[in-house]
Amino acid sequence: MWPKVHRGAAVVLLALVPCGRMDAGVLRDFENDVTKKDASEESSRPHDRDGDHRGETHDRSDWDGLWGGLTDNIVTVVPWIVVGGGIYSWERVTAVDTNDVNPRRPNEPLIPFFRAEVSALAVSGDIEARTGRVEAGYGPVAVEVDLLSFEEGATGDELEIRRICGLYRMSFGRQIEVDLGIGSLTLEGENKTSELAYTVPVLVYPADWWGIEFRPAWAEFEGSTLEDYDLGLFLNWKGISFKAGYRWLQSDHEDLSGPYLGLAYRY
Repeated sequence: MWPKVHRGAAVVLLALVPCGRMDAGVLRDFENDVTKKDASEESSRPHDRDGDHRGETHDRSDWDGLWGGLTDNIVTVVPWIVVGGGIYSWERVTAVDTNDVNPRRPNEPLIPFFRAEVSALAVSGDIEARTGRVEAGYGPVAVEVDLLSFEEGATGDELEIRRICGLYRMSFGRQIEVDLGIGSLTLEGENKTSELAYTVPVLVYPADWWGIEFRPAWAEFEGSTLEDYDLGLFLNWKGISFKAGYRWLQSDHEDLSGPYLGLAYRY
């Protein structure tokens, strides 16, 4: 009798082992997808597909010529745009009112001296998500700190994503700002991992009282690329803004996206 009981208990324990592993929540799946490399994905290599392109004899000279000319123009023009945008940002915070430059006014949406914002992100399931962002700078130079905090009710798992970037802010009149940012992104949940991050925010304000901001960011981890896209609509009153939008936070196979509402203050 006892051997049968022992065998039955062993079967039950073995059955419980995979169940315990399946209890991992959405946040843990997301973290694992970003930081852990899947060996099965390495099977598709460029040399495996070489045979698909053998024998192609299309003449690409016309395309190469067109692409080469376009590339030359981009290489020539872009540096002037980057330098000119930074100079204009500097002049807007240092110069007096002239025919060429309109000085930045207090609480104006673009190139703020200081900006802080908070929002609540609605992610599917029982995940609570909060975001915060602080920016401080002068003219074309600024530092940005962006924080996303997630907590899953069913499992108690927590995940925090922090991004710290230096920004080069380019102004194009009073309506458009484009930034170039580079820094560090840290993913902290069950483990803590940091990688180099890039961001290219684009701010468009047809009028001081409203505008649209798109803030894409990327970081390449060992497991996959972490992509963060934030698209928001801002309604401004003096230095205070009500914001509503959508934030896409994606790895290769997982997703923590949803709409958000929040408030912002800028000076």
